[in-house]
Amino acid sequence: MSVDINFEETMTVTVQQEHFLANGRSKTRLIQLLRQKMTSKGIETRVAKGDADTYIVRCGLEKATSHPTVAIIGEDVDLMMILIVLAPAESDIYFMKPGKGKFEAKIFSTRKLKRTFFCPNHPPSSCIQWLRHNISNL
Repeated sequence: MSVDINFEETMTVTVQQEHFLANGRSKTRLIQLLRQKMTSKGIETRVAKGDADTYIVRCGLEKATSHPTVAIIGEDVDLMMILIVLAPAESDIYFMKPGKGKFEAKIFSTRKLKRTFFCPNHPPSSCIQWLRHNISNL
């Protein structure tokens, strides 16, 4: 078990990220602090209980019904795969993978990705079929 880290908003944490986040209480405090800060700036926040990737994508799809442009931002490629499977054909939601170090940020369009992965002359790959079946049950 990792040690509790007492921190304030203005402090710089000098512990490695993996050690900091390994402690459930420290992680929860950080999430609460970030939520308060974002809410005070008018940014809507939600906390996932369970499978965060699917929850994130479903929240993005929900927003797409009332907003012309929606972008889901994350480093996890699983988000993009779930988005491709769940996004309606007529939607054009964006997935952004932030840049890191020498790598630039990349933005992907679900409409373009669906054309790439779902060719009209070929059935979807077994991976896409499996995702479509299993994610729709969540």
